[in-house]
Amino acid sequence: MKIDYVDISADEFEQKMAAFSADLDRLFAESVELEREIGEKLQMLRFGEK
Repeated sequence: MKIDYVDISADEFEQKMAAFSADLDRLFAESVELEREIGEKLQMLRFGEK
């Protein structure tokens, strides 16, 4: 993997980091909801019942 250097200002860096942080927060919140849904579905599973 190659990493290219990009010349950005401190303000641009802060904006990018804020956007990355907001995306990460949203993804973590979505993860919690998915965990809850998966747990509920697993509790509904039964072996050999019709």
